[in-house]
Amino acid sequence: MRHIVSTCIIVSSITFNFLIAFAFNDEIIHPKMSKEALEASLTVSNSYFKDNLILQYGIDTSVNGKFLYQWIQYGAEMEDDPMCRASNHFHNPYLDWTTSGLSDTLKIVDWWCWGTSSYPPDQIKSNITWATGFIDRGYIDPYSDVQDFNAWDWESARKYYLAYLTGSDLEVGNNVVVADEQRRNQFLTYTFRALGQLMHLIQDTAVPAHVRNDFSQGHTRYLAEHESTWNILKWFGNPFEDYVRRRNKTSWFDKEPDNGDFLDFRITDLWDANILRADTTPDQLSQINMSCLGLAEYTSINFLSMFTMFKTDGDDGPLVFPYPKPEHCVVFMEKPQDVLTNLERQYLANWNGHPGETIYKLAAVGYLKYFRDAYFPNISNEKLPVALDDNCYEEYAQKLIPRAIGYSADLLDYFFRGQLSVTTIPRFNNNTFKDIKLNIQNTTETQESMLDGNFFLLIHYKKEVRVHGIFPYESNPGKVRHYITKVGSNTFHEKWERGLFI
Repeated sequence: MRHIVSTCIIVSSITFNFLIAFAFNDEIIHPKMSKEALEASLTVSNSYFKDNLILQYGIDTSVNGKFLYQWIQYGAEMEDDPMCRASNHFHNPYLDWTTSGLSDTLKIVDWWCWGTSSYPPDQIKSNITWATGFIDRGYIDPYSDVQDFNAWDWESARKYYLAYLTGSDLEVGNNVVVADEQRRNQFLTYTFRALGQLMHLIQDTAVPAHVRNDFSQGHTRYLAEHESTWNILKWFGNPFEDYVRRRNKTSWFDKEPDNGDFLDFRITDLWDANILRADTTPDQLSQINMSCLGLAEYTSINFLSMFTMFKTDGDDGPLVFPYPKPEHCVVFMEKPQDVLTNLERQYLANWNGHPGETIYKLAAVGYLKYFRDAYFPNISNEKLPVALDDNCYEEYAQKLIPRAIGYSADLLDYFFRGQLSVTTIPRFNNNTFKDIKLNIQNTTETQESMLDGNFFLLIHYKKEVRVHGIFPYESNPGKVRHYITKVGSNTFHEKWERGLFI
């Protein structure tokens, strides 16, 4: 019986080990990147929250027990909770979005997620679909099935924000007004938490293993520096993520963020702009600005994960991930000496025709290469034994973290991008207030057309009475819309403090 109990404990420990480290550290790195993204955001720097939402201190405003920026950090931390939720954090940019999620799973993890969570392995979604609901870049509407499992996706964030702006109690009914300001503010905290969880998902695509379907081996490595802790759950994980957690260098976060630069932008482009194909040639890629790629595409073509390095489909088959290519790599000697062995070490650099970023330490070459070259000169360099070490991870972090921060800031700016210019003209009849005329124009900088829908007009009285009107409209880009509506009583103009048009 003792042996059975011991076996159960060991199996449970192993299961937790495999599940615990799916991504960048959720207690330190994700919240830190998200805070940096907030500071890099044009929305924050342009005082959007102070000017448009009348939040006196902007993101430093305290709402329901936390500052707004802390609600985003909280979301960035919570996206990995519970652990099985993180199985939806992978995306292979070479595949259709309905099949691009994690398939490199472990049976023991599958069994655990079947039995202990609401995230069963047969419902795994790709990172991009889990975040946005979309199953293809060309779809107009999100795939509603995602919200059965994810209450913090892009569409949910939009609903929470609309509920906050209109004062509707979304959890009771769209036409039910919230009981008080605290209840209304709860939807603002939901909005910022959802944005934090979405930033976490974007940031995960800056981890090579997350965009190269590398979990069963790439996320279960023994991490030697954790030997000092009694928490066995921290002994295993992804070495690149662990390196970022251990080093946590200020220089990575102080670099200028690398933002996206997309044509005909859609929210899904931050993950995958649908440019990369398995048959995309180096010449075609060389014509593409790296900032036009989604972060999953950028990471996959420029970096390696531990168990997908030059991996082929069979002994002589094509590369499972077409880039980086071994023929684009050259070997050079690194100085100073290797920190672990005091030996000079050779590295692969991709400067021999790679169409993307130049990476000087793409991978480390085995120490026995000297003897291999001396005694087995006919073996192709494409079959070199290679690995990833801390010098590789350092260069990876220098390029990937600023881009993860930049793309996270892009998400925030896109979410709050909408701008309407509204001019109000009160109208009177015999010195009695009659109605107001609204001149409305879409002044959003992206010059996007507004699709058919509704306008919402909220009136805040001085005595905190709110009047809520809804007006249908038809899209007609570039035109100023005129609406006249009768609201309230004859003393409306005297009691009206401010209005919000949505």
